[in-house]
Amino acid sequence: MLHVTDAAKEYTSVTIRTVDSDVVVLAVYVFGQLSTSLTELWVAFGTGKNYRMISAHGIYVVLLSGTLSLYPGLSTRFGQKS
Repeated sequence: MLHVTDAAKEYTSVTIRTVDSDVVVLAVYVFGQLSTSLTELWVAFGTGKNYRMISAHGIYVVLLSGTLSLYPGLSTRFGQKS
């Protein structure tokens, strides 16, 4: 993830190549930390028939919106309507 942090200084879209599912989870977390400088963080995951491009930024947005909807007080604080 150190390379992603460095890449975020120059680029707004970054792709990580991995076969390890733990890296996908870390990518979602790192996007949350770097969301001010990154607009997209993609994870090229798997090999062969199981190859997928996973949108870490998309997962982050879904998780964030789901979390805020659980707490109506936070939703209004962050400008989202519940």
